[in-house]
Amino acid sequence: MWVAPLKFGLLRLVLGEPATEGSNAMPPTDLNVPFHEKDDAKRLGARWDAARKTWFLPDCTETASFTKWLPRQSDINLRCTSYFIAQSMRTCWHCDRVTHVFSFLLPRGHQARQESDKSADWEPQESEAIIYYITQIAASVQAQMQSVTTYYRNDFSRTTQSCYWMNHCEHCGMKQGDFELFEEFDTPFCPINPRDASRILLRSVSEAFEASAASIAYEPGFFERMRIFPDPRSQHPEGQ
Repeated sequence: MWVAPLKFGLLRLVLGEPATEGSNAMPPTDLNVPFHEKDDAKRLGARWDAARKTWFLPDCTETASFTKWLPRQSDINLRCTSYFIAQSMRTCWHCDRVTHVFSFLLPRGHQARQESDKSADWEPQESEAIIYYITQIAASVQAQMQSVTTYYRNDFSRTTQSCYWMNHCEHCGMKQGDFELFEEFDTPFCPINPRDASRILLRSVSEAFEASAASIAYEPGFFERMRIFPDPRSQHPEGQ
């Protein structure tokens, strides 16, 4: 795996080796259960995963009773054939310790559609994008992120009164909401100085990506300075 920092002023993506495919094990079927409905979900047979802080369905469970909590495939509004897992750092608001935070960066050419409708046209995008307030990601994408961190998981936000995939502090486990990571300047995924920009690392994943995200950051002043360079190791074979 080749990982490189994003450089402020000349931001760059380095084409790395694809992430390891790993085993064929797939994540369980997660449920988007609001806190005030947790007792109903438990009564119907849903289980709580304490490590990932989410409700899920055991194998072979009939899904009819859980329809309102199941992710909906029709909500997918982003897709591409490869993507990057972005890593940065922030100080946890709760324990005041530095923790890693993660997101997804989609390359130029990724496709998006404006409406949550399978009949809507997919439109190629000319700029890279960082996405957030993610309500649904494909199981294979979940597995890739979980191979990097177990602190990025689906959870309920009291602020938005909804479930979305969010970061958690690796020390105290507290939620790190997307607003403070993406929507303000001088935050982990919206840096304004070279030091903070250099903290962002990218991991290339050569697999299909599908997700539903409520917010997509197309920042002309940020992404237009990105350039794609080949992995330098491919130009200098080992031993030469």
